[in-house]
Amino acid sequence: MTELGTSIAVAERRVSFTTAPPGEMRALLLDLDGTLIRGGRAITGAVDFVNANRTRIAIVSNNSSDTVETMSVMLGTLGFDIRPSRIFLAGMMALEYLAASHAGGRVMILGSSTLIAHAQALGLTIESHAPEAVLVARDENFNYGKLAEAANAIVAGAKFYVSNADVYHPGEGNWRVPEAGSLMLAVMAIAGRSPDKVFGKPDGNMLRQALRRLHVPGSQAVMIGDNRSTDGLAAQDAQIRFIEVGDRVGRTVGDLTGSGSALF
Repeated sequence: MTELGTSIAVAERRVSFTTAPPGEMRALLLDLDGTLIRGGRAITGAVDFVNANRTRIAIVSNNSSDTVETMSVMLGTLGFDIRPSRIFLAGMMALEYLAASHAGGRVMILGSSTLIAHAQALGLTIESHAPEAVLVARDENFNYGKLAEAANAIVAGAKFYVSNADVYHPGEGNWRVPEAGSLMLAVMAIAGRSPDKVFGKPDGNMLRQALRRLHVPGSQAVMIGDNRSTDGLAAQDAQIRFIEVGDRVGRTVGDLTGSGSALF
């Protein structure tokens, strides 16, 4: 197990997870993959849950392939009514950080064409030769050449950033969809060091951003997700309650409501 994985496992053992928070919650922060969708399809009951509680909901996801605009459109095709302003993504957070800390700089990005286009729109120069920073995100076209270029750029002194440490997210059935964390581990193996910064959950920053956007204190919010080691620890970091859903506990977000009625 890597140093990062060990620290997460130790922290998870210290977390006390709740099954239901008391009272009325003004903000419902929702994970995406495994919580609302799986394999490009809405999980049973998820659309009704979201649309019944739309005024209190924000999506807080480790997705690093989309922008908030493309994510809103995609979710709309599945029946969800979620505005871009209510969506918070690890990939977008990473790009915003790079645009501020490496303004106009040369950055290598292992990621989707959508993510790369947004990076360029933020003023970043995409360059694989002698970049000052490397961002590892979810890249469906990852290959041997990219691994060699990214790792050697880091060895040569480039900053090493990762959108999120998830190794995979759940797809249809038992299919595991490789995530940025699996690419991170490959780059770490060659570069010989850990990332300078990892964005997304289990860090609680995205949750805090969502609460500021919703103008809701943490005491009146709950995080709902399917992964204790990311969603649960992020909730702990942001000091809010956590409800676990998914295969491990045998319930979906739809089970938290009655006939699509509002939660709590």
